[in-house]
Amino acid sequence: MDQSPLHDPLPLAELLQSSNVQLQQKLLAEQWALEEAHVLHSEAEAAVRKSQRKFETLSDRHAVLSKADERVESLFMEAGKALAVLNSAGVAAVLAFSQALVAKGNFEKFRPYALGALLLFLVGAFVASIVAVAIAHDVLARVSEKSKLKQRSLHIIFVGVAMVTFAAGAGVFMMGMAWAL
Repeated sequence: MDQSPLHDPLPLAELLQSSNVQLQQKLLAEQWALEEAHVLHSEAEAAVRKSQRKFETLSDRHAVLSKADERVESLFMEAGKALAVLNSAGVAAVLAFSQALVAKGNFEKFRPYALGALLLFLVGAFVASIVAVAIAHDVLARVSEKSKLKQRSLHIIFVGVAMVTFAAGAGVFMMGMAWAL
């Protein structure tokens, strides 16, 4: 009887051993790939957690900056109101003082100073009242996602002009009192 490789126990054992080795190698390769995938998955999860923390930090920072921006706008609005009232009070004071001088007959020398102070106080009151318009324009620009740098500088300029005009009006009024009276 002729012995075929299927009937010969030695080649069959070698074939089984060879298949077993190949299966073990494939199993090891799959285990290594699985471990590699697990490591990559862990790294990806860590990266996602890090991104989430960074996003939360940026969200928190944005919320703080937004609150700070609202607070600055509120402070400028209050400064504008205070300067409008201050300049308006300056107008009333100059008018009352001028009326007292007219009643006594000493107004002629003081007239240019009174008119200059009135003009400065009126300009200051007007400019201070524009601060609210500039802030509203800034808010509208932010809502429509336009640059707000120019608008922010506008209400800073308006508050500064209102302060300077009040100081100048008070200075002109004091000079008039000192030199004309």
